[in-house]
This record gives sequence, structure tokens and C-alpha cells, in this order.
Amino acid sequence: MDPELLYARVPVDYDGYVLSFDGSAKAEKNGGYGSCSWLLWRLPSWDIEIAASAHLPSTIVNIAEYTGMNNGVVAALQRGVSDLIIVDDSRLAIQQSMGMITDKKVELQVELARHKKLTKKFNSVR
Repeated sequence: MDPELLYARVPVDYDGYVLSFDGSAKAEKNGGYGSCSWLLWRLPSWDIEIAASAHLPSTIVNIAEYTGMNNGVVAALQRGVSDLIIVDDSRLAIQQSMGMITDKKVELQVELARHKKLTKKFNSVR
């Protein structure tokens, strides 16, 4: 696997939007709840355009990650963003969205399908 695909490198002179997101969840024995967040940054100034989060009453960590990513994509679309760079520490969500890995879990496939449908509305996503 090409390491260049795993690490987003934003050019120094980049003028556009970057979406960062995260998600977390407690184990089911500890409540099974979680949360996610998303930030839309405007470069080159690194101004925060959107900073938001959501409580997830029942989730697993990978669904929380996808929820943060997809909510951030929706927020970028609502802002009229046409080109987007997406970054996060979630190997699964990022690599699945790039088609590099697969997961057979139905709930993850649903979130991936939603992500693909949403990102088709952009001129470019990386």
C-alpha cells in the first residue's frame, strides 16, 4: 500500500477547505453511547467555518467515526464547498472511503454508501 495515500498532505499554498472529524464510543458494557465531531477549516488562514458535535445514544466507534465524517460532509455541502480534503485518524473510515479496504458489516456498508453518495456532489474530494 502506498503510504502517500494514507497521509493527507495539504500544499502550503492550498486555498480551500479541509474537513477533520472524530468519533468515540463506550463499550456496550459501559453504556454503548458515544459522540462525534467535525470541523470545517478554511485555508490558508485556518479559520474554523464550522465546529459541531453530536451525542450518539447507542453506537460503536466505527459508526461514530463515519457519523462525524458524513455530518461534516453534509455541513460542507450546505456551505457550498465544491472541493474538499478530508482528514482523520480513523484508518477504517478513511481507507474504506478510498476503496483501499473493505468491511462486511452491514451497518458500515450503509454508512460507506451514504458517504459515497454525498461525496459525488463535490468537484473533488481527497
